Amino acid sequence: MISEEIRQLKSIKGSIANYSNSLSGTKDQIRNIINHYDISANNHARAHQYLNSAELKLSSKMDSLEMINRTIDELILKNQRHLNRLDLITETKTAAKKSTTAPGKSSIWKANTTSISKDVILNNIRSNYSNNTSIDKYVNRTDWASRILLIVLGLAYSYWIARVAYVLKQNDPSNKIAIDAIVGKTIIFLLTLLPFVNFFTPTFILQASQLVIMLIFMYLLRHKMTGQQRKIALILIIFYLLDVFVNMIVSDDLFLRIVCIGFNLIALGLVSYTKRRIKNPESPGYISNFIYVVFAILNITAITLNVIGHVEHSRSFSIACAVGLVQSFTLQYFADMIKLDVRNQFKKTVW
Repeated sequence: MISEEIRQLKSIKGSIANYSNSLSGTKDQIRNIINHYDISANNHARAHQYLNSAELKLSSKMDSLEMINRTIDELILKNQRHLNRLDLITETKTAAKKSTTAPGKSSIWKANTTSISKDVILNNIRSNYSNNTSIDKYVNRTDWASRILLIVLGLAYSYWIARVAYVLKQNDPSNKIAIDAIVGKTIIFLLTLLPFVNFFTPTFILQASQLVIMLIFMYLLRHKMTGQQRKIALILIIFYLLDVFVNMIVSDDLFLRIVCIGFNLIALGLVSYTKRRIKNPESPGYISNFIYVVFAILNITAITLNVIGHVEHSRSFSIACAVGLVQSFTLQYFADMIKLDVRNQFKKTVW
């Protein structure tokens, strides 16, 4: 827009120059007539007055055009300064972007060895999320129809399981209506379906929702889980929080990249340990062979990308592994939860 305005101002300046030249030519012609016919106030008073008045008007117009011309020059100079400043800002942003992305592509043996401090960690968090507009897009640009649909589904599910529990209690007093279970299962239902009602869900929302589901999952199954299962679930939650935090502060620094690789290896070990210990497919925390293979491939890919220098992509794979590991537990419980609700519905129908 500034460039277009400069072009238009220069075009106007050219038109003014042509008009000024025309006025200057007319003024010269009047001067030639006065000199040629020797017109003066004494011998041709009326002609002299008329021509002199015309010459004064031409001079006044030429002075006005000169002032307009100077104003246009000032506007062109001002716009040019704005244009130069915008070009400088663009160059600065491009250089800053290159400086932030270039270090992430250095191999691990060429990584920085700067000391880790609080300022470095905070700066890494800002750098990792400074260009991330996904939260803003999710909050401000997501269609409310999908959110309303999810709320309606959640309310319908909550009413359904509450109604079934009430009927079962009416027919069998030993059954109890657990309000905390109804609320917890409704929250799990809502958070599990959250990624399916929107085409775009930020990673941060998925991370937080999986953590909440896992905590509610442990609470609802607190009386059904064995000591070993409870221990594995607790270790999983702690590992999940640490893994997300480490990938939040990761940068090109050698120490942080080694820590990330260490967490990938720990994740592989944790999944292998869980798979060996929990072999019953219907037991909470069971990991199928397919999930185990996919999880191993993702972790090995994250380690490889970290070593060759693609830190940002490695970070994405590591977070995907952590979320996927938690989902391997929560999705199984979600399926079992729905199956139990359907069985209760059949019991209600029979009674």
